[in-house]
Amino acid sequence: MLRVWLANDQVHVSLNIGFWEDRDMDERSCYGILLADIIHHIANAHQEQYGHDIGETFERVKTAFLAEVGHSTTNHIGEFVPATLRDDAI
Repeated sequence: MLRVWLANDQVHVSLNIGFWEDRDMDERSCYGILLADIIHHIANAHQEQYGHDIGETFERVKTAFLAEVGHSTTNHIGEFVPATLRDDAI
C-alpha cells in the first residue's frame, strides 16, 4: 500500500492508490487507519528498543504529524501514474 525510502537526502514515496476504492471502501479513511497503525508500530518499537513510553512516543509522532500537515517543511513533487498505465508497463 505504501513504500517509503530515503535516497539522496530526500524522502521518496510510492502509493498503491485504488486498492481500497476498487473494493468499495473509502480509501481516504483506510489510509488514515494505515497511518495510525504505523504510528503504533513505531511507538512499540521505540519502547522495546529504547525504553520510551509508548503513549509519549505516540503523542510526539502525532504532534509532529499534525504540525507537518499544517505547515510542510518540504516540497511535495512528483506525479500520479494511473493503474492502467502501470499495468500496461508490465
